[in-house]
Amino acid sequence: MSGKSKINFGFDYKNILKIAPTKINRVMSDKKIKITKATRFDYTIESFQDEEIKIVENPAYYREYDDNGNLTEETIYGPGGYISEKYSFVYNDGKVAEQKTWLDETTVAEHQFFEYEGDKLVKIITKY
Repeated sequence: MSGKSKINFGFDYKNILKIAPTKINRVMSDKKIKITKATRFDYTIESFQDEEIKIVENPAYYREYDDNGNLTEETIYGPGGYISEKYSFVYNDGKVAEQKTWLDETTVAEHQFFEYEGDKLVKIITKY
């Protein structure tokens, strides 16, 4: 076999914390977690002859939290660092009032509004 062949041994998000080594960073403010993020290390074989393995560092996920510990933003990355899933949340009285599902960094695919009676969710309005 001549030349260089590349085989990417990336893992999907659901398996990343079980299989691939990760580096998890937490940013804390006043002893409350504000941001968590994990880095995925993908292993790529550059050459079968040289048995050279290249380690590529890519993001696995990024999460932001408000002062009450509620998740306000979550971005999940696929192999190669592309955005696989992205969500943002707005809370009212400790309950999710709005959720946006993003196609990419700037385009909203779905915007949901949640209505409650007491603690019971009674209505979901979805805009596309």
